[in-house]
Amino acid sequence: IVLEEPEIFFLFLEGTRSVFVLTPMVTVTILDSPFPTTGISFAESSYAVPESMGTVNVIITRSGDTSQPVCVDFTTEPVTAVAEVDFNSIFQTVTFEQSEESRTVAVTIIPDNLVETNEMFRGILFNARGTNVIITIDRTTVTIDILDDDDDDDDN
Repeated sequence: IVLEEPEIFFLFLEGTRSVFVLTPMVTVTILDSPFPTTGISFAESSYAVPESMGTVNVIITRSGDTSQPVCVDFTTEPVTAVAEVDFNSIFQTVTFEQSEESRTVAVTIIPDNLVETNEMFRGILFNARGTNVIITIDRTTVTIDILDDDDDDDDN
């Protein structure tokens, strides 16, 4: 988005025989945007959660003008973690009501008893929308690390 200074031009009106124009010149000012701007972002760039935790709460924030309700879509994407094995995949529309600045999406982590390396997946924000508002997504992805906390018990 490129912000511009207000632009001004003059509109000259002319009457006819049957119409008299009281104000023959009108000044028109074009503002950069007639709509307020709001930004949506993940609160953190990454999360690390023990596998046994069961849930990671991903916080999405909103800044700037909050006078209008807006929505953004949230989804998960596997990296090294496997969807529906290590975490429950999500596709969800997150709605910010008027004046709301924070929303939380709970993603379920699926624990197991396997000793394994840490695994990772992403949360992604996209398709921001609202009426009479300009929306930017400042941080579109968040990384979630699932930390293996199973014991390597060789005594069994």
